[in-house]
Amino acid sequence: MLLERIPFNARSVLEDCVKSQASKAAQKKIELHFEAAAPGELEMLGDPLRVRQILANLLSNAIKFTDRGWVRVELKAEARAGAPPLLKIVVSDTGAGIPADKLPAIFEKFTQADGSITRRYGGTGLGLAITRKLVEMQGGEIHVQSELGKGSTFTVTLPCEPAAAPAHEAVAPRESSAPARHDSTGAPRARLLLVEDNLVNQKVVLAILRKKGFHIEVAGDGREALAKMDAPDAGFQLVLMDVQMPVLDGLEATRAIRRNPRWLKIPIVAMTAHAMNGDRERCLEAGMDAYISKPVQPAHLVATIEKYLAAGSNAALPRVSSARMASPDRGLVNDMLRLFLQIAPQRLEKLETAAVDSDRDTLAQEARMIEAAAQRLDSKGLSECARRIETAAAQGNFAQVKTDLESLRLEIRSLETAAR
Repeated sequence: MLLERIPFNARSVLEDCVKSQASKAAQKKIELHFEAAAPGELEMLGDPLRVRQILANLLSNAIKFTDRGWVRVELKAEARAGAPPLLKIVVSDTGAGIPADKLPAIFEKFTQADGSITRRYGGTGLGLAITRKLVEMQGGEIHVQSELGKGSTFTVTLPCEPAAAPAHEAVAPRESSAPARHDSTGAPRARLLLVEDNLVNQKVVLAILRKKGFHIEVAGDGREALAKMDAPDAGFQLVLMDVQMPVLDGLEATRAIRRNPRWLKIPIVAMTAHAMNGDRERCLEAGMDAYISKPVQPAHLVATIEKYLAAGSNAALPRVSSARMASPDRGLVNDMLRLFLQIAPQRLEKLETAAVDSDRDTLAQEARMIEAAAQRLDSKGLSECARRIETAAAQGNFAQVKTDLESLRLEIRSLETAAR
């Protein structure tokens, strides 16, 4: 798993998690309480999805093992002298409790407090092991206090850097489009295409982005998105692409976009609730440039869009060479290069297989994908290798393709060296 470092409001993220479990508590007639510090005290930099997963695991367990009484979630930030504050999450319940002799092993894989637990409640015994791993990945600690028949209290502490600016923004839906805003140079804000089938998600994202002055068109699925992009007056500068959609999903729509030379340079940002490495890599392999987890955090969404819009402008184009990286925005360059290097082995493997199979279409498609990435990184060597492969494939010269693949591999290795 990869950890993000983005601004988020811990109260908003965890309150949403508690609300999502409310129906389960109600079905068991258990009281569910949430107590938190003021939102302004909980503006953090970190990984909101992983923080939410930690609470979701603990809260699900608490409700599962509590047959009567209550479950309570407490959230607060604790200041520390000379160190980042601690985000403290406490989940307590009046449930079955854990025998004292079982407490030392409760966070081990496939361990449950009692053999009858699996028969009575179900489960794999992996939940707390995963929770501990998520906590430790973020430099935190998790502890438990429990007594058999008298409930349990799990306490998680995570070091969290305060966000420089409030990450929480009101996202009430607005039907009417706000007047166009301008950037610091007086130029109108960018024109974006939002591809999303869920009406609620559409309204939330529209509210966030219209507030920032972006011009937005909406498509309900991948096929509609392709039609809108093909319109004569489209002129989109960035695409926000949901992954799971009817008719034509986000991955297939992205592949179709990247097959068109006119759209190679348009940044495509995935928006999905999936967050494991494999899902992230599939998005990147399809030709997407970035990946945003749902539920969308307003500050992270806007920052990601502005990064990729800046990267696409001539004034702020990042410079990457095989010898060194030099850019006023080193962080953005590193992010873009890291994403490319993550998927480069898969692209090379596809090219090699296509060369053996004399598959002109796949060679051309994969070469264009690499050329698009090379243009964003401004790597002339990478771009030239990709262009030569596409030309040789079109001519049916597969021996030359194999030679150019070796050059491409060397160019990628040089970029790996530059990224260290």
